[in-house]
Amino acid sequence: MAEYRTLFDTADANSDGRLDFAELKAFIRANYDFRVSNGIPAQDSAIKMTDEQLGGFYQLLNAATHEVEGISFEEFFDFNFKIDDAYSAIERASANLPNISEFTQGVAQREHEWFQTLSQEQKDTHTASHGPEAMPARMAEFEATFAAADANGDGRLDKAEMMDYLVKSYQARVAAGIPSRDASTMPPEMIDTFYEKMNSISEGEGIAKVDWMVWGAMFNEMIKAMRAQQ
Repeated sequence: MAEYRTLFDTADANSDGRLDFAELKAFIRANYDFRVSNGIPAQDSAIKMTDEQLGGFYQLLNAATHEVEGISFEEFFDFNFKIDDAYSAIERASANLPNISEFTQGVAQREHEWFQTLSQEQKDTHTASHGPEAMPARMAEFEATFAAADANGDGRLDKAEMMDYLVKSYQARVAAGIPSRDASTMPPEMIDTFYEKMNSISEGEGIAKVDWMVWGAMFNEMIKAMRAQQ
């Protein structure tokens, strides 16, 4: 345990005893490298996560522990089993993404076409809202909006709750001055398809938080690829 404490303290760049998002990312990488170099079994799913997935993981863990920002050494290891469960959930959900890749490509294409209608100033604002520095705020908004839409509190969104989530998410972004496309105005048949595809990502009826995170990561990668081709 002393070795892990040293890794934690090294990652804790500001020495406040708590890891923020960037510090947690550094600690997870260092922890994985330490385990591999010492012949200790280690899951590589954590180091393969995108910043968006890891950001969601950070917010989920942070929200589950306390109201103070950051994760302490004790909290990280107290929640080790929950962390393993989170990794496993992400892996299971990610495994199903190829089944909805074509559908997601279509959604990304429509988003890309909408983006092209914006002014340069609007494009810059929208792009900044998806950057690394905006990640904590985005994940906090995601947490709050998901919780508000999850009317029955079961941790999964049914179709009606999904629509409420889309409306609330759009309203929050507009209120923050971020150009956004109102997904709730999709034709009914498209809404049905969207729910069906999202619902297929993980087991159980409804859309879980991890479903949104892994799908969002794939969606954003497609968007980045489309914009890079311009």
